[in-house]
Amino acid sequence: MRRATVRNAILAISGTLAYLATIVFADLGCSSSSTTVSTLPVATVSLTPSTSSVPVGATVQLSTTLDDANGAVLSGRSVTWSSSSTTVATVSSSGLVTGVALGGPVTITALSEGKSGTAQVTVTSSGSTILTGEVMDYVTGTGIGTAVVAFTNGLGTALGQVTTAGDGTFTSPALADVTGGITMTASKTGYVTGRVLVVSIPSGTTYQTSPIPLVQTSSSTGGISGTVLNARTSVGIASASVSLFNNVQTAAVATTTANSSGVYTFAGLAAGTYRLTATATGFQAATRVGVAVGNNGVTSGQDIVLSPSGTNDLRIVLTWGVSPSDLDAHLTGPNADGSRFHVYYSAKGSTTAAPYAALDVDNTHSYGPETITITQFQASGTFRFSVHDYSDHNSNPSSALGQSSAKVEVYTSAGLMQTFFVPNQAGTLWTVFEMTGTITNPVITPRNAMSYVSDPSVVPSPPVDPSAPGTDAALIGSAVKQNPKVPPPH
Repeated sequence: MRRATVRNAILAISGTLAYLATIVFADLGCSSSSTTVSTLPVATVSLTPSTSSVPVGATVQLSTTLDDANGAVLSGRSVTWSSSSTTVATVSSSGLVTGVALGGPVTITALSEGKSGTAQVTVTSSGSTILTGEVMDYVTGTGIGTAVVAFTNGLGTALGQVTTAGDGTFTSPALADVTGGITMTASKTGYVTGRVLVVSIPSGTTYQTSPIPLVQTSSSTGGISGTVLNARTSVGIASASVSLFNNVQTAAVATTTANSSGVYTFAGLAAGTYRLTATATGFQAATRVGVAVGNNGVTSGQDIVLSPSGTNDLRIVLTWGVSPSDLDAHLTGPNADGSRFHVYYSAKGSTTAAPYAALDVDNTHSYGPETITITQFQASGTFRFSVHDYSDHNSNPSSALGQSSAKVEVYTSAGLMQTFFVPNQAGTLWTVFEMTGTITNPVITPRNAMSYVSDPSVVPSPPVDPSAPGTDAALIGSAVKQNPKVPPPH
């Protein structure tokens, strides 16, 4: 006679109920057997890959790993997917992410039994990236013709080379893979080879890079000096750490600590082109590239501006060289009533009330920084950031702005998002970029357009939000006319 016995027991394991079903089969002279099935709840959710990029119109598959409290992998559980910005990237019920529009990073979330995991996806252009720039003599400031510029990505892959035109300008070949940034290496007989690292490149666009300064071959050493500054106050940051890189070896070639005023110096450096990275507690790290050392002197004024960390603010930082003395930051954006606000030196705005954007510092004596902080996107629409050459606003033609070494950096809570360098072209107004999206996931569209603003009626306008009346050129031009600075710059 064959018998079957079923016993069910409820066991408490690590404070969680587990069900143990044991089926015992007994027959004369036969042994018994048992099967255990664990139904512990999900404790952790992890996504693979955790960071990725996908071109517009393409897809990337994300996968989940569900673990219980004991680290055992679970299967057969329900997973719900979501995207933080479906206008940039969508995700299917199986974790397939589709790029919709340029932007990101977008947070993709997988939720199972109350536990969630996330991955970051950036949507890039479906095309290749092209870099434009200039190789210049550090001492004379003139372009160097017939220099060879080679391009290598962060994976060490050589992506081709070009020869500069007579004025030192160059346009790279189409760069299909800009992973890890691009190192531009410029060489010319009689000069020390110079290297500039380009990071935060918007994939699939034509991108204006920092000039590559070259110094003549020399056995003489030189130095670098500057100040580490707070982007919001323009005050030096005491005890900031500054590291020096030669763009050849991965490790820093020297490190120093700024003094109580934020001033740092390096001495005894071989002739060449360097980059600097500064860090300080309570601030996001920042880098300065294309710093040339040569001519047996000290390259001074190499300030590094750090953006405060610990908030969800979006910060736009403008810096430039010794001339012109006065460049101004201008931000326009949508108001809730459909009009456009304008933040600049005479209408500095507010970070605690509309328009939730404010000019922190107006610098009129060279170098910068001029910083605009945004704490909220108060209405949907297009934000636009421009730089105006106040020193030369009545000059036409004028090439001062294009030769100012102006740089604009955009920081989010995650760190540096994008960097822009002024094109070496004539004009007194540099329309830098437009921005939509959210404050944590902004979508930035480069413009890099140069024009004149002394007379707003003749200023060509970039595309504007069709729901907003007027143009930004009219706003900036009339504002500058109606609100002259006192005393005027000399």
